[in-house]
Amino acid sequence: MTETPFIEEPRGIVIAMAPEEYAGMSYLISFPYTRTYINTIREGTFVAVRNFASNTKNRTFSVLELVSVLPRHYALGSSPEEAERAFPGFYDEAAKSARLDWEQEEPTELTTRIRSEAIPTGIQLDFPGDATAPAIQSDQSLPMVGEEAHLLSDDLTNEIVNRGLMDGSVATIAPCRMVLNDAIQIRLRIDELLRTHFAVFGFTGSGKSNLLSGVINDLLRTRSEQVKIVLFDLMSEYTALLIDDLCEVNNAYLLAVGPDAVPGGDSTLAYLRGDARFLDRAVERIIATLLPPKELLPRRRDFAPFVRQLLETHRIKVLDATADLTLSQAGRELGECLTTGNPGTSKVPLLAWLRGHFPDSSDEALSREVLDRAATDLGAVRDSGFVQAAGEQQAGRQRTFDGGTAPPPAAPVRLSATAIQAVDQMISILRRHSGELANPLPDNARLTLAALRNELNTPGSPALFLLQANRDDDLREMASRVIYDVFSVRRVAGQVAPSVLFVFDEADEFMPGNPPSDSYTISRAGVATVARRGRKFGLGVGIATQRIAYLDTSIMAQPHTYFMSKLPRAYDREAMATAFGVTDEMMRKTLRFTKGQWLLMSFDAMGLENVPIPVQFVNANDRIREFLDRQSPSPPAAPKARAKR
Repeated sequence: MTETPFIEEPRGIVIAMAPEEYAGMSYLISFPYTRTYINTIREGTFVAVRNFASNTKNRTFSVLELVSVLPRHYALGSSPEEAERAFPGFYDEAAKSARLDWEQEEPTELTTRIRSEAIPTGIQLDFPGDATAPAIQSDQSLPMVGEEAHLLSDDLTNEIVNRGLMDGSVATIAPCRMVLNDAIQIRLRIDELLRTHFAVFGFTGSGKSNLLSGVINDLLRTRSEQVKIVLFDLMSEYTALLIDDLCEVNNAYLLAVGPDAVPGGDSTLAYLRGDARFLDRAVERIIATLLPPKELLPRRRDFAPFVRQLLETHRIKVLDATADLTLSQAGRELGECLTTGNPGTSKVPLLAWLRGHFPDSSDEALSREVLDRAATDLGAVRDSGFVQAAGEQQAGRQRTFDGGTAPPPAAPVRLSATAIQAVDQMISILRRHSGELANPLPDNARLTLAALRNELNTPGSPALFLLQANRDDDLREMASRVIYDVFSVRRVAGQVAPSVLFVFDEADEFMPGNPPSDSYTISRAGVATVARRGRKFGLGVGIATQRIAYLDTSIMAQPHTYFMSKLPRAYDREAMATAFGVTDEMMRKTLRFTKGQWLLMSFDAMGLENVPIPVQFVNANDRIREFLDRQSPSPPAAPKARAKR
């Protein structure tokens, strides 16, 4: 440290301490007032106060964070109610006098002070003997009431905020800076950010997509950690927000869940099938439906050469979930409709029907004949409203008793309304797979589910997969399939690398607390699996939503890193305060945030654990704007396809 650890002026005085519901303790600190000081002392500032562990040999200071800073003129009382109780002529004159006092450049008027509230950070500064550079330790004591509060220097603030993350021993990204001091970058440990999951909570217009674009870009561009990212893009808005990564990262694809979800529609499909005459029309149609941020709407046409590049280098593909599927794998996919739904008493006979058509141990490849026959048989079951009892479904099975007579057949089981829903879902899956086998796309226009799994489980280089669908149900069900496919391989093999991040924008549509239909139940189960158990196998989750109240509470409790912006609903603020021990005062400060400002907290990924810090993110639109300024994109070579397993 090259400078003194504390700023000489201003200095405050700790005048009170009290228990605080979420933060443990809170401290009232009074600073002298000047126009300069009120612009120096801000929410998020760190101060050091001598604590009870200090002695003649060692000077020790507790580090506190200011969470509330307000100028106060005590001639006007301590509250609006108190001021209005006085004689009107008095507080009119007092207010006029206060107006002059606010202009003071020297702290001469004792009636004006800066009132601040502070919470502990858990950090202690230890100055042994006459040392001027402190050792940064975990706090083991309490600040003394009546002691001076010293503002920390920039160097010391940086050391505390990024404790243990500045020597290059761990891989980090630095996606944001402190609001109060943009010279201080906030570093985040990549492994902990992914392994223990993160969440982005903010109201409409707060910039959640913009933040995710920046974080994803940083993760893909770091050289010290090869991260694989799968983003489930419900609103199809990330093509524009990640256009640079889609074009420049070697393994980056826009994947359509089904041919009807391909951007640009039939024109793009015709080009993907090999008809080059449709290239220009495909580009035009993709540009027409592109969803760039409002700031970039005037530059919609500038995306055209890069969309063309994506098409020509085969970066836009259909995710083929049928090719390479075996009977047993198809059976497991169909079985999810029964295990995540509520088929009631018909569950056992339906599972028996499923095992009869798709044996658990069969590695035989799917065929249209098998799929069509199963869809026809299951359609007959649905139309009849009954499924044959499990014991009657094994062809050729004979049961006899001592008398040698065959027992009467077991009565069929009636399908409940929820069972019929599950059967309809199974039929839909069978017909979709049959259609995909009937008219397959060329190899360079599709990516099989097996190839996606292999890429996510193979170390070597960063990767980005942006999944879009025409129907929300399809995207939810595919999210579950991809998660289970990757997770099951890693669980069996005990694999932990490379790191894979599953990102869900509009997360309440994937993991609601009360699923309104089967597809919600299926996706919620998949996300819950990776949120609770994925960290052991290098799998992480990133969620973003404005509707915190709708999230499944058990999944919401899993992320250890939070980015929070404006949360106007008191329920949402209280949920965050309870989860992370943030004062309500600090949560209400988010309502004053401007674009790009967030409250960042983390148990694991930051150097300063579990302390809320106001941060400013770089506007991702500026990054995209700079990318679009390249008038003649130089397309990289098409990525090499990996061998199928």
